[in-house]
Amino acid sequence: MRLPIVFQVLRHLLLVLLCLSSLWLVTPCLDIYARNDSSGLCLGGKKYPKQRRQNDNFSMKAVAEAAQTRAYLSPAVFLGSLRSVLVQRDGTIRAWFSLDSPLKTNTSLSDIPKNEDIEVVYYRSGEHCILEMNQDNLKLGSQYLVFGRFSGTNSWPSLTATALPIPNEKRTLRAVKKILCKDCAIAPSISGLEKVRMVEGSKVRLNCHLAGNPIPWVEWYKDGVKVTSKGRIRVKTKRRTSRLVIRRARLSDRGVYECRAGNVVQQEPTSAKATVAITRKKKPKKPLSTASPAAPSTTVSSTESSPWTTEPCPTTDFCLNGGTCVFYKVVREYVCYCAEGYIGLRCDYKDVSISVGEVKNYSSRGDIP
Repeated sequence: MRLPIVFQVLRHLLLVLLCLSSLWLVTPCLDIYARNDSSGLCLGGKKYPKQRRQNDNFSMKAVAEAAQTRAYLSPAVFLGSLRSVLVQRDGTIRAWFSLDSPLKTNTSLSDIPKNEDIEVVYYRSGEHCILEMNQDNLKLGSQYLVFGRFSGTNSWPSLTATALPIPNEKRTLRAVKKILCKDCAIAPSISGLEKVRMVEGSKVRLNCHLAGNPIPWVEWYKDGVKVTSKGRIRVKTKRRTSRLVIRRARLSDRGVYECRAGNVVQQEPTSAKATVAITRKKKPKKPLSTASPAAPSTTVSSTESSPWTTEPCPTTDFCLNGGTCVFYKVVREYVCYCAEGYIGLRCDYKDVSISVGEVKNYSSRGDIP
């Protein structure tokens, strides 16, 4: 039942006074954007295991992923504007948010009228979910994504927080709606990982294609040991594709490589394996040497057959005028070595240059009659 406006104003004033009087008792704790609490959740009074991430910097992408995790695991999620904050002596923070828009409802949340104030308790001790939060990061009037479960111990709407609130942004709200819609949450699956066989010194690439909602985180393992990006080995993950690259592959890089992926929908990660085989590089064969082992030589050994070996011609009348005939087997041709004074293919022409030379010599000596 909605309280009269006068009582609401008086209650807010009382809470502000109590808050101011107790601030000096509060010690600073983890920031709302603390990296160690990016995905931790408490459900049923027990701490939920933190979602593993390779990249812990709290970027906008990390905020959206953390919001999806908290929204999927929390029983109640709503969009609310912060009205007032009360810090108790034991560190417990009580915050009142107006119900701007319910995102994940149950019977208790659906019965609350819009803009009604809802108390959300953030415990720091006891058997409840322990959430360390710096109240200085809560700004009055700002809109937050609130996660919790109804306690049912108070007569007014009250939730026990299951996770720290996240400031509302368009990208964050869109990510939460994508995980809370009907049948939108999908367990992770892997495809595209195939065995590889390469020669040492070459580049090895292993691709792991991911599917699921939210986008799964991914980790690489070699023979059961986690692989990190260092030196020759690089792991690059962009949205739904993760690639492991090994530069200048060595024989020690042989093994079974495993791609593991998971998200908040499934506690146990999904994995796929592939074998990487690295073979030795073959050395080029040296050409056979024809030289004797004692000393290098360009001459062909007499015991080896040369392709230009000759033999006597089968016929004796091929070369004329006393020429010597030889037969080259490799080209199957007759070659004539002519006697002095004769030229031609078959030594069938007289060498005129020799006759002219003789005439000139005779004339110089005056022997010509």
